[in-house]
Amino acid sequence: MLSLILSLNKKDEVYEADNKPSNKRQRVHPRQPEKDANACLRWLKSCTKDNEQLKWKWIVHNNPWPIEVTGESIRSQFVCGGSLKPDICNLMMRLFLELDDKIYLNSEPRLRHFLPADWATLALEHGSNLITESSPAVRSMFSGPHINYNVKLCRMVIAPVQCWKGEWSCYVWDFKEKRLNILDPLINQGGSNKQDVQSRHDSIKDVLHGALIVCRSKYYNSSHGYDTDYQVSSSNEWSVIFLQGLGGKHVFRSYNSGIYMLHFTREFAGTELESVGKIGELRRDLLYELLTMGSNTGRLPPTLPIRDRPNRLE
Repeated sequence: MLSLILSLNKKDEVYEADNKPSNKRQRVHPRQPEKDANACLRWLKSCTKDNEQLKWKWIVHNNPWPIEVTGESIRSQFVCGGSLKPDICNLMMRLFLELDDKIYLNSEPRLRHFLPADWATLALEHGSNLITESSPAVRSMFSGPHINYNVKLCRMVIAPVQCWKGEWSCYVWDFKEKRLNILDPLINQGGSNKQDVQSRHDSIKDVLHGALIVCRSKYYNSSHGYDTDYQVSSSNEWSVIFLQGLGGKHVFRSYNSGIYMLHFTREFAGTELESVGKIGELRRDLLYELLTMGSNTGRLPPTLPIRDRPNRLE
């Protein structure tokens, strides 16, 4: 197992991302109606802290393990500028999977597979032993009835990583190019702090890469797909690229890093972002998408202005 741990000893590179939308976009999630999203945001902003409805469990999602969040927690992270917490991040990864289910045919290979925030936490705690220390939980991140496609056929595996408390990055393994892309929102627009930010990843990127390779060898049984030879994937052929110039002037503020990380996670198409958004718009749109998540069985306030409510317990 140790032989599968990769030492990423190639010189790390920093690329200036081309964040202009491509002429031909990859498969992307449909945009939410701006009018509806604004109405929902205004409703939440108008709530006072003592509003009893904020204590309700607005989001309840049980597959592959239970997650429950209150309106108060959602308001804090999306409306009041708070830092992203792991439970909300896990829900957003489930939401992205759910939205991908709608835009891909069942028989069609997907571009990417999203991992929950818990994967990186377990990997950094246990290294390549995470498949023995947390096998049921880790297995559910790669296979199960909630995943209706062959993960091994995905070109990219994407993981949200909380490097330090409240500071998030997006790790994207490109198994076609043998490249680990690290999208850290804290690299500022000019790149003047890039060396300092890069150094913060030195102690974790090797551990995460080794853990992912072990998970692939353990949970992927198909002989088809990217990287069927795991020894090749653990060689020094892999390169590490830090991308910068990914967003607006407020990207590099740590309390915004989680929201930008979520945006990078679903908009990164291999070399660039499919779209670039301002932090206020991203918070608004991600909030609305979460509250309209089809598989949510939580209790939403009846006067919350959202369309097409799923099966709620109200």
